[in-house]
This record gives sequence, C-alpha cells and structure tokens, in this order.
Amino acid sequence: MTGEIVDTDCYISHGAMGEKHKECAATCVAGGTPMGLLTEKGMLYLLTPPHENKDGYNKAKEMVGAKVEITGEAGERGGMKMIEVMSVKPAAAAATAKS
Repeated sequence: MTGEIVDTDCYISHGAMGEKHKECAATCVAGGTPMGLLTEKGMLYLLTPPHENKDGYNKAKEMVGAKVEITGEAGERGGMKMIEVMSVKPAAAAATAKS
C-alpha cells in the first residue's frame, strides 16, 4: 500500500501533512504519537508494529512525512483500519499515483 506517513495527532486534529509539516510530524512521532498511512484516496490506516519483528515499523518512524510503500498485514477492528508494518521503502512516483 502506498501513501504518506503522517502523525495521527496533527493530521486528525487539523489536517497537517506534507513537506511543510515533516519536522513537526517527526517530533510528534518521536514523542510517542501514533503514525498513520494516508493514501492518495484519502484513507487513513493506523500503523502498528508486529510483535515478532519491529524493524519495518521502526524504519517507518524515520520516514514520517514521506511518500512510501508499506507491506504488511492490513485489517480492521471496531471501524479502525490498520496495517501491521512488515517493511517500508520510498514510493516510486508511479506506485504512489495508484493508491
């Protein structure tokens, strides 16, 4: 799945995202704010770490504010959409446009 990694606090409360918000988002995530993946279609997925290997999730923390491609297990519980992050890499422009 492709999209932008956002900090959920600033995105949900006042729509903050993109390059101008990257530094604030990194600070928020470093302070414990959960991350989300905002797709090009406007869907927000909560990013969660797998219990057995948090490497992909920890790498996602370093890429907050960037367009990425995330692989992992997607699901939904109680109306909340989520992705258990297995890996993350910068998104190619063509792949980002398809989300």
